[in-house]
Amino acid sequence: MIVNKATRIRTLAGDYWIAITIIFMVSVFIQAIDRYYHFEEYVIFSLGSIHIMLMALSIFLAFRFSDAYSRWWEARKLWGQVVSTSRTFSRLVTTLLLPAQVQSLSDVDQAHALHKTLLYRHLAFVNALRLELRRNTPMDTGPGRWDEVSSYLSPSELETIRNKTNAPASLLHIQAEQISACLSHNIGDQGILLKLDTALTQLQDAQTGCERIKNTPFPDISSSIIRLFVWFAAIMIPVSVVSYDGMFSITDAVEVIFGTCLALIFIFIEGLSRTLEQPFAGSKHDLPITSLCRNIEIELLEVLGETDIPPRYVPQNGVLL
Repeated sequence: MIVNKATRIRTLAGDYWIAITIIFMVSVFIQAIDRYYHFEEYVIFSLGSIHIMLMALSIFLAFRFSDAYSRWWEARKLWGQVVSTSRTFSRLVTTLLLPAQVQSLSDVDQAHALHKTLLYRHLAFVNALRLELRRNTPMDTGPGRWDEVSSYLSPSELETIRNKTNAPASLLHIQAEQISACLSHNIGDQGILLKLDTALTQLQDAQTGCERIKNTPFPDISSSIIRLFVWFAAIMIPVSVVSYDGMFSITDAVEVIFGTCLALIFIFIEGLSRTLEQPFAGSKHDLPITSLCRNIEIELLEVLGETDIPPRYVPQNGVLL
C-alpha cells in the first residue's frame, strides 16, 4: 500500500511510461502529418463528438473504479476483523484459561504453556492466511513459504499444513480441537468454550471473505471493453484537437501536451482500477497484510510477556506491504 504521499509525477511516469510514450508519439505523428495533408479538414471526430464520448467513458470509468475500490475496501475491513478478533482471542485465552476457572489446568505453568501454544498457533494462522492469499503472485516464496511459520508450530503441525490444500482452515481446526479437549468438563467450561469458538468462527468468516475476493475475478469482458474504449478515446483525443495554422508553432506544442495529458488521465484511472480490484496480487497497491501480520505478532508476543519481539515494518520507498 502506498503511504506518505509517495505517488509523484515521476512515479506515474515510471509505471506508465509505455502508455505515455505511445500517446505522445501519436500526438506528435498527427501534428506532423497535418503539416502536409491538412488532417483536421476532413477528420471525422470533432472535439464535440470526442467530448460526448469522453462523458460516456467517464461514467463507465466511475462505476469501474467504484467497484474496484469496493473490493479493496471490503478486503481491508476483513483484515481489520482479523486484527480485532486476534486481540479478542488473545484476551480470552489469557484471562479465561486459568487454573481457577478450568479444571483440566492444574497450575499456572500448565496454563501459560497452553496460552503460548494457542497464541503461537494463532500467529501461524494469520501468517498462513497471508501466504495463501499471496500464492502465485510476485510475493509468493514458492514451496518454502511455510518455513515462515515454522517457529510457531510443532514439527507435526507444520507437516500437517504442508499436506493440506487450505492451511489456515486446518490450523483453525487444530485450535478448536485442542480448546474443546481442554474445556469439556462442566457448565462453566462450556461458557468459555462458546466464547473462544465464536472468535474462531469470526476468523474463519474473515478468511472466507478474503478467499472470495481473491478467487472471484472482476468480469473480464467488462474490463476488456472498458480498456478498449479508453485506448480508443486516448488515440482520438489528439486527432480532435489538431488545428492547421500553416506552420509549427507554440499552439501545436500546446495541442500535443494537452491531448497527451487528457488521454493519460483516463489511462491512469483505468490502470488504477485494474490494480485495486485485486488487493492480494502482490502490487504496491496491495493491502499491507505483511505489516498487519507483524503488528498482530508484536501484540500477542507482548501479551505472552516475551522480550524477543520483532520490530514493526516501515514503508520502503513510500510502500508498505
